Amino acid sequence: MPVQPNIEIFEKRSMNQSIEAAFDFLRQNRKVWFRGTLIYLLPYAMVIALLWLPNARAESIDTTFSMVFEAFGQSRSLAFLLPGFFLSALFTVSLLRHGREEHLSGLTWRQLALLWLPSFVRTLRSAVFLLLAVWVVVLVPFPLQTFLYVVLIPLWFVLPSHTLADNNLLSAVRLSVKHGFRSWFGLLIMLFFMAFVSFMLSFAVQLPVALFFSLSGLVARMSEAFVQEYLDVVRYVILALVSYTVFVGASFVTLGLCYLYGSAVADYEDENLDGEIDRFENL
Repeated sequence: MPVQPNIEIFEKRSMNQSIEAAFDFLRQNRKVWFRGTLIYLLPYAMVIALLWLPNARAESIDTTFSMVFEAFGQSRSLAFLLPGFFLSALFTVSLLRHGREEHLSGLTWRQLALLWLPSFVRTLRSAVFLLLAVWVVVLVPFPLQTFLYVVLIPLWFVLPSHTLADNNLLSAVRLSVKHGFRSWFGLLIMLFFMAFVSFMLSFAVQLPVALFFSLSGLVARMSEAFVQEYLDVVRYVILALVSYTVFVGASFVTLGLCYLYGSAVADYEDENLDGEIDRFENL
């Protein structure tokens, strides 16, 4: 099996090329990435499913199937999702940092489990900053809130700027604003596109289990006492699977965000280099 080349994030690409680079990363490192999601994301998905199970005991399948997606609009439920999003970001940037220095193909389960150590503090600082930024925007009155939403989009670059480029947090904020506004529309489109692909993938994975759940519900009507515990197991599996796929989607979105930031930085450096060459020639 050929050894994969080291990952290069800071390369000049268009938005489409950045998305293609994210897909190429997944295709080339799919086994390592999948094993990492099992280590970082699946355990918490199982925990959050256990916490949501009491609320999922309902006759309607829609209550269980859509609970995670409805949680985005509920502050209490969203609080359960935030640690999963943090784990998704931590795993993704840790994998990219390692891939820039060493090949990913030879990573063992133990090495994957320890991959987060160099990136934990920076990822935590970035996540706290983004959470505070979103909180401030939500609290601001409506007319000003619209303007702050425009400012909030570039701030998503804080994560790759602080964790992958090794800038301090203040510099990461400044650079994310500078590079983010230069590629504001591309960043917005990329976030929506990657989130949409993640949602469709998540839906495709969950559909067979949801169908099985609905068939189980028919059985429950015939002998409710006998299958009640069995249905709780089915509900738990669905909630765990939904949560896991949502967190995997967040990892995919983070991956595209990192590649787009690296492209924006490389493009800015190329422009500066061209400007320096022009000034030198004029002299």
